[in-house]
Amino acid sequence: RHGAHENRVMSCDVAHLPTSLQCKSRSTVLAWYYAKERSCRGPALLEHDKMQFGVPSEMLAIATKVDSPAHRVYWGFDSFRGLPPEANDEPYKNSLWKPGAYSDVYMLAPNFHTFFKPKQGILRYVNRTANAHPLSVEAATQLRTKKMQGERNRIHLVAGFYNESLTPELAATVRPVAFADFNCDLTVSTLQAQRWLFTHRLLRPGSLISYDDWFHTPFGFGESAAHIEVSHEFKVEYEHLGKHLRQGPGATCKLVFFRIKSVGQLADPAITPRLNHSRYWN
Repeated sequence: RHGAHENRVMSCDVAHLPTSLQCKSRSTVLAWYYAKERSCRGPALLEHDKMQFGVPSEMLAIATKVDSPAHRVYWGFDSFRGLPPEANDEPYKNSLWKPGAYSDVYMLAPNFHTFFKPKQGILRYVNRTANAHPLSVEAATQLRTKKMQGERNRIHLVAGFYNESLTPELAATVRPVAFADFNCDLTVSTLQAQRWLFTHRLLRPGSLISYDDWFHTPFGFGESAAHIEVSHEFKVEYEHLGKHLRQGPGATCKLVFFRIKSVGQLADPAITPRLNHSRYWN
C-alpha cells in the first residue's frame, strides 16, 4: 500500500544548513537552500506543489520570497476552527493545546479579542460586544486567502479537520510536493497529514519538510512522535539538515528541517543529538 520503491537521493550540493541560518525563518531558509542546491531538488525539478499544514505559517512570505523554483499550487490545510477534539487524547498535555485552540473563526472575527499568554498556558477569546459572533468557516477561509493574496500567489486553502479533508480524490489533483511544513501541534494531526502524503506518494526523495512544534513537547511526543512512527511505517530515510544549528526558545529557533533521502527502502528518522531533547518551550 506504500507504493513502489523510490530512488535514493545522492551527492547533494547542500549537506547541512550553515550556522548563518541560525534562527532564520522558513522563507529565508528555503530561499537560501534552493539558491545553493541543484543536485537534490527532487520534485522541485518538476511541476510541483508546496503544502502547509496549519495556516498561515509564513505562506505569504514563502510564496513571494521563494520564487525559484515556483510552485503550481501552494496548498494550505486548516480546520479554521482550532485544534480537533482529539487534542484531549494526546499523551503529552500542553496547557495551550485544547480543542478549539488557535481558531481563526474567533481570531479573525472583529468582535473578538484573543487573550494569549503562552508562558502561563492561557489562550481564550474575549467578546468585545454583547452580541459578538465568530466568523463562519467559509468566511474565515476567504479572509485568510485574501490576506495572503491567494489568487496572485497561487495559494489554495482547504478547510476541515484532516481526517475529513485529506481525501484520495484531493490527492489525485496534487502534484509531487517539494516542500511541506507541519504546524500541527498534535501527534494525531501530524500522523493524519503525513500518512496521506506518503500513501499517495506526494512526498518523494528530495522533498523538504519542516516542523514548527518539535520543541513544544518532550522528545517522543507531539510532532517528533509522528515523525518517527511514519518513518518506520513507510520506510522513509531522512537527513536532518539543521544538525549543526542551535535550537532554543524563540519561534524561528525551534524550526526543524529534514530532506527525504529515500522512500520504501530504509526507515531512518535521522534523530541527531540536538533533536533528542529534554527541554521544551511554549
